[in-house]
Amino acid sequence: MTSASEDPNTERGRAAGAGARAGSDRAAGAGARARPDGNAGPGANAAGLGANADTDAPAAPGANADTDAHAAPGGTADTDAATDPATDPATDPGAAPGAEPAADPTPDPVLDRLLRHGILHIAEPITDRTAERVNAALLLLAAETDRPVTLYISSPGGSVPAGMAIYDVMRHIDNDIVTIGLGYCASMAQFLVSAGTPGKRYALPNARMMLHLPAFAQAPTGTAEAGRHGELRHSRDRVAELIAEFTHREVGQVVRDFADDRWLTPEEALEYGLIDHVLDASPHEH
Repeated sequence: MTSASEDPNTERGRAAGAGARAGSDRAAGAGARARPDGNAGPGANAAGLGANADTDAPAAPGANADTDAHAAPGGTADTDAATDPATDPATDPGAAPGAEPAADPTPDPVLDRLLRHGILHIAEPITDRTAERVNAALLLLAAETDRPVTLYISSPGGSVPAGMAIYDVMRHIDNDIVTIGLGYCASMAQFLVSAGTPGKRYALPNARMMLHLPAFAQAPTGTAEAGRHGELRHSRDRVAELIAEFTHREVGQVVRDFADDRWLTPEEALEYGLIDHVLDASPHEH
């Protein structure tokens, strides 16, 4: 005969059975989690007593970085800032100085063939990378031949230091530099067209040229701003001096004439002295 507490059909029996099963389950779970060697058995929680493996345990290789900020190599990079395009120096123009630059694009076979004929083409904003490419090509050509180098320029301009670096190498090598402005040729790009060897500075008939010098509307405030203001003034004055040399004009006149953006046709650039010829034939025929 069974007592009321043991009979599963009675209220007291059912309560007693449930309590026994719960106690047994808790003991089994605690024993599995609390093994001192850390090698929990099958089904045990390896993160430790009461830990949640979904949020506390380090993600294993292949983990999804959406929920694990410390995903090991092999995890997906959906939220990994190191590979976020917004912070990648290759795609972020505001990347901090010293950031790893993007890999150089695949060499253009057409540009390589032009280089073998002593022809270079600037068809991009003038940046430090542009200066690196153009200067390397100029130095290579100077080492291989004493023939004139032809430099085609169609660019919106860009960095004054980068443009001045190209100008210095143009003057440094012994080769004559034939410059040809075409398309949209502005700012430092127009400066480089005018910096070619005297008598060998050209523009194609439908080129549009723009030259300007920075203006200073107000005095600087603060040490940092004063330093930047001084550097801008130095760049403005140096560019104005060189344009005056190219055009055989007074520096003061150049500063007045180009204080604001000034657009020129090839004929107007020729009249001002920024170029020597409007090109309607091969430059070798002039």
